[in-house]
Amino acid sequence: MKSDLKVLVHVQLEMTHEHCILLRKKDIRCDLAHQLEKASRSISNNYHEGFATRFTGEKLKFFDYAKRSAAEVRGMLKERKYYSAVSSQEIQELDSILKEIDTQFIKLISFFKKRKGQV
Repeated sequence: MKSDLKVLVHVQLEMTHEHCILLRKKDIRCDLAHQLEKASRSISNNYHEGFATRFTGEKLKFFDYAKRSAAEVRGMLKERKYYSAVSSQEIQELDSILKEIDTQFIKLISFFKKRKGQV
């Protein structure tokens, strides 16, 4: 799944929101749904904040935060209770999107490090 990072960030945010609705309907650990929403929003917020700053060092920091949040969401997808509320197919689809987000952030971070002369 190769797509524009901005689109992927938006899609994961929407999918995660829908998953949280399903988790809450099943009355499964509100803390899981809450943390999932926070981490998902963090991907989006740090993506946008990274592109909003002119300073390369700040861009790198925000893009790294977004990448870490994507890893956090991926980790939560593996929780057993998640599978009782959300279909395996939907979980795999979101996981695939998060993997692509991770890959694109790695490339983006590498690009800006080279540009800054850190590599």
